[in-house]
Parts: sequence; C-alpha cells; structure tokens
Amino acid sequence: MTFFDQSLADLQAIKSKRDPDDYNIVFFGDSWVQRSTGSDVRFVSNDIFQVAMQRAMIFSK
Repeated sequence: MTFFDQSLADLQAIKSKRDPDDYNIVFFGDSWVQRSTGSDVRFVSNDIFQVAMQRAMIFSK
C-alpha cells in the first residue's frame, strides 16, 4: 500500500465518523499587506487573519 492509499483510507475513516454539519471551513489566501507609517513598514497579515477568524466565528453561531 502506498502512502497516498494509506492517507486516503485514513481520511475516509475520519470522514465516516464526522457530522458534515458540525464544522465550518475558512479559506484564507496569502495576504501579506504592508502598512507603512513614515519609515516604519509593518506586515499586517496576522491582523487580517484575526479579523477574518472573528467574523467567521460570528457567522458560525
């Protein structure tokens, strides 16, 4: 059995035990946005991620 076959079998076993209505999926792409203030440049992807997750949690209730 190949690694792929084993992984697929494991995934099927996990899926058979899960309720498809019991979770949500959030897709988040690469968003390395820069915020610059004068000479200070800061990447804010974590800030964007935190807001996205907060909104996802609101909609999942």
